[in-house]
Amino acid sequence: VGSAVAADLPVRKAAPVDYVQVCSQFGTGYFFIPGTDTCLKVGGYVRYQAQFGEDRWNASNVIAGGQTATPTVNQPNAARGSSFSQFARGQIALDAMSATEFGTLGTTIRVDATNNGGASSTDLYLGYIDFAGFRFGRAASYFRTVGIPSFNGGAVFRSGETPNNLVAYTFDAGPFSAFASVETPRNNTASGTAIALQGGQTYTNSQNSGMPDFVGGFEFSQGDIRVKVSGALSEIRAANRVPAGVNPNTPFVDTKYGYALQAGAVIGLPMIGSGTNLQIQGTYSEGAINYVNAGQAGQRFTLETADAYVDVNGSLKRSKAWGIYGSLNHTWTPAISQTLYASYGQYEAPASVRRTFAAGNPVFNLQNDPSQFSSWAIGNIISWTPVSGLQIALDANYTQTEAKRRILVSGTAGAANARYAKDDHVWNATLRVQRSF
Repeated sequence: VGSAVAADLPVRKAAPVDYVQVCSQFGTGYFFIPGTDTCLKVGGYVRYQAQFGEDRWNASNVIAGGQTATPTVNQPNAARGSSFSQFARGQIALDAMSATEFGTLGTTIRVDATNNGGASSTDLYLGYIDFAGFRFGRAASYFRTVGIPSFNGGAVFRSGETPNNLVAYTFDAGPFSAFASVETPRNNTASGTAIALQGGQTYTNSQNSGMPDFVGGFEFSQGDIRVKVSGALSEIRAANRVPAGVNPNTPFVDTKYGYALQAGAVIGLPMIGSGTNLQIQGTYSEGAINYVNAGQAGQRFTLETADAYVDVNGSLKRSKAWGIYGSLNHTWTPAISQTLYASYGQYEAPASVRRTFAAGNPVFNLQNDPSQFSSWAIGNIISWTPVSGLQIALDANYTQTEAKRRILVSGTAGAANARYAKDDHVWNATLRVQRSF
């Protein structure tokens, strides 16, 4: 019996491997989904974030008129201390792109899973379709300004990304573009619904808006300069009767409209250094307060804000707010960058509904009364990228709030145990460690 050698054995060809093909048409990281002409990019991040700051214990105090305030404590036997919180978040990012005769058909998905204090939640942060200049789905509001970083939580009175359900169209003409968007309303309603105010005035017993918010504007970008101007129109609709009461035969308060305007710019400063820029933003609103983001320190007291109130004559009166924001961003080395930011703003409830006197007690404002206040904040962010895709950043900030009139923060108005305050402040430090891929 002859012996077989390797050269005599039959040779079988390996089956062809269906390699994933790289798709470079839409940038780096895309590949063709096998059997289709759709390009897919998979990414995301894992984030750990911890916050350390100032805190005060909470107390509930019944005050004049039977109304209850729940201030953060400012009384002799109260403790002041620190606070600590932390959370973990993972995000999955998917971008699918296809070339069509109408241009690019794009789809974007961002899904967040967060665990905060042992409680887990899942959220569709972004999910939209881009086609022929239109955008459908959940996306960043078109009201937002340009270039504002997401990691500066201490800033007040600034317009951030604010994802929203919308349908929008953008006309792109090179350096100039114009846009219009129909978005879910951002109504700000008073928590003290139907509580009587001085002189028989009432809070707006708000109903869901009967129309969406309309947002529009334009953007210009050329070289080291980007400028964006936008505006929003919002309906204010109340279920209050005229005059305030329960008579079903009296008419409802007339519907009014609120609006907000913003202008922002990013100006590159290459003469200082690569990656250095100045960001500025200004926002103004009447009756659409959420577009301004009227933030507060929130330690001694938290003052209520609302788009509008109903006065004693049954007229709907709009609140006003405005704010300015600025930041200077500088890259010291390829691995280290810094952002210095500051913001300031004011909120003002309608004059006809502000409480200035109550049943012979000294002048004061209750926490759930219409108010006037201003807030300012400063902050500093240091970011280190030791290796590609890993960011370690620290944001330290301070916020100060000043009320127009004294606020009762504990005790009974006019009594010996009453404690008042006009100013409030808080500092925070936030550590973020994020691996993006």
